[in-house]
Amino acid sequence: MGKPKHQSPAVKKANAVKKKYNRGSPGKSLRCKRAILAIEKKEVTVRKASELYGLSYGYLHRRLSGEVELDSRNGPQPIFTKTEEEAMAHWLKEMASRGMGLKPGDVLDFVQKLVTNEKKQTPFANNRPGYDWYYAFMRRNSHIVEMRTETPLETCRAKLTKEKTDKWYSSFREFLSLKGLIDKPTRIWNADETGFSMGSTSGKVIGPTRAQHPTQVPHLSGGHSKQRLTVM
Repeated sequence: MGKPKHQSPAVKKANAVKKKYNRGSPGKSLRCKRAILAIEKKEVTVRKASELYGLSYGYLHRRLSGEVELDSRNGPQPIFTKTEEEAMAHWLKEMASRGMGLKPGDVLDFVQKLVTNEKKQTPFANNRPGYDWYYAFMRRNSHIVEMRTETPLETCRAKLTKEKTDKWYSSFREFLSLKGLIDKPTRIWNADETGFSMGSTSGKVIGPTRAQHPTQVPHLSGGHSKQRLTVM
């Protein structure tokens, strides 16, 4: 076995940076799934798939054989399960859709409170995750949430169209049919609510992806607080 080729300090540093950011890089799991699908369809061999999709032969073979879970990764165990994170992402999406979207710092505060209340063991200082965790969370759940710019609720309402109104009534009719109330008007009650915003300013929040929610993300306008009082 020959001696390894000499590398300059600059080349060594570049390789170290490349290795750091390739490890667990975004899209690796997706590339692996595509590679396995191509192999199962007998379109390519394992070795050829590893070359085409930028994966090591051993990495791909272990997941193909079932020795390692497809989404398995090196490093410490995640604080939340995939199901728990997706539930959190769906909640964030719903909050934004209702005009009460959370900013990154709000999410970190929420996670800190959650793990403290549930007495979860975490590597976080004071149980508050850093932005590295936040960015990783957003990558893992990019099919559910992404950063969106809020639009004042009054502006969203001003853009209400006949098509949107018809769609709402169509969905309401389907809901009544599903609940068996379409022919029981005496069991249908109307409730009115009024919201009093304690204030807040619009900005970028975590909300639904544009593919799922192409319209504007509403914002409850006001001063500098997200507090809101609702009266029925």
